[in-house]
Amino acid sequence: MNLKLTKKQRDFIKAKLNTGQYSDASEVVREAMRTQAALEARQEALEQAVEEGIESGPAELADSSWWKALDAELDKAHGRRRRRAA
Repeated sequence: MNLKLTKKQRDFIKAKLNTGQYSDASEVVREAMRTQAALEARQEALEQAVEEGIESGPAELADSSWWKALDAELDKAHGRRRRRAA
């Protein structure tokens, strides 16, 4: 496979090679492709999470009473008892 790179891209690869972290241009390109694949996977997961959030309906106000109710619900579900503050 032949790739045509811009001068800026060639300079980038040369700079990476000059760091000593890579032995050849192919390593630089492979690392760039792995990074791009990871970014795309992260973007896809983020888009999925946003979609799930939208589909979950309207948001609830999470004030102190909401947190206390959630805490009590979790305590009940897990059979925990809280010590009362003195």
